[in-house]
Amino acid sequence: MSLIVEYINQISKNPTLKQFKNIKNEIVWYLECKSNITKEEIYLDKKPVSNNIVSLIDSFIKQKLKNIPFQYIIKKSSFFGRDFIVDYRALIPRIETESLFYELKKYEQVDNALEIGVGSGVICCTLSLEKTAKTILGTDISKPSISLAEENIKNLSIKNVKIKRHDFLTEKFNQKFDLIISNPPYINLEDYYKLPAHIKHFEPQIALTDGADGLIFYHRFSTVLKDILNQSGRFYCEIGKKNSVQKIKNIFSTKGYVVSCINDLHNDVRFLKIMH
Repeated sequence: MSLIVEYINQISKNPTLKQFKNIKNEIVWYLECKSNITKEEIYLDKKPVSNNIVSLIDSFIKQKLKNIPFQYIIKKSSFFGRDFIVDYRALIPRIETESLFYELKKYEQVDNALEIGVGSGVICCTLSLEKTAKTILGTDISKPSISLAEENIKNLSIKNVKIKRHDFLTEKFNQKFDLIISNPPYINLEDYYKLPAHIKHFEPQIALTDGADGLIFYHRFSTVLKDILNQSGRFYCEIGKKNSVQKIKNIFSTKGYVVSCINDLHNDVRFLKIMH
């Protein structure tokens, strides 16, 4: 009987899997998630392969060949050192977004925060767990997204985050906030159709593109920010392509806002900080 590590090595050499650069590690991670076996046991203890392990690996390979994202296959993703439930209901959290929390740690805790476009809830939950804000409101237009965010809030036993359905492009808020965060759908429609299959066919379109030039939400923010951001408050919006940075900065600066850039771990501009 062959060993698990030998079986993984053999499977990984299959020509149909060459397109997946990290397939060997992903198989091991998948086995850690779906069975009680650990990476150390696979590599160090030389565990023999069983019918159950073969079935699990086969199931994983079938899903990979459909281009299903790894995080959707294992139904979880890590963000800022914590595991969150993720699936097709919301975008997969990106490590680049974590740069926001290194910025937020420079400031004292605020009284209230708002996240527009809550997705899986990773930002709202992290705002709570890192004690960035005393109370947090997360909004989204997507019912599936809201249900996923609420699952993560419950799973992490968080008490100071509320989620509500809200259409930011047409509805108002009746209060102001010290901190506002948003990762809006900023991919223009032309670029959306060029996205890789594992993104375009599985992650929700409504969270990726505004169906137009990718700037609709920034224009809306520039119009309503004066009504929802406290005078000394900060608004952080995530942005996409480098060539759109100046366009988005201009949308806010022409309305009199002070705009500065926040870089991610790759030293690319990832967020704009906008203040009165």
